Amino acid sequence: MDYKSWSLEIEILLEQKQILGIVDGTEEAPDAKDGAEFKTWKKQHGIARSTILLAMERSLQQQYGVQKDAKALWDQLKENYKSKVKQNV
Repeated sequence: MDYKSWSLEIEILLEQKQILGIVDGTEEAPDAKDGAEFKTWKKQHGIARSTILLAMERSLQQQYGVQKDAKALWDQLKENYKSKVKQNV
């Protein structure tokens, strides 16, 4: 996987869906007591996570699909592929 190109494409897709903040950490989950606001965030979180996973090869989906938090998934991918990107440079 060409992580650098792939991650840029996914960032653009998440930005288009107005959910990039969920994975880049600029939009935190509201308190669950906030009812409707939390429900909206939870739906957007699911869209962010599924967008990332659906853009992966099947074998990677199985490997990373256990991660239920979209931001943690994004951060894990970045960490795992950061060293590979450096090696290729």
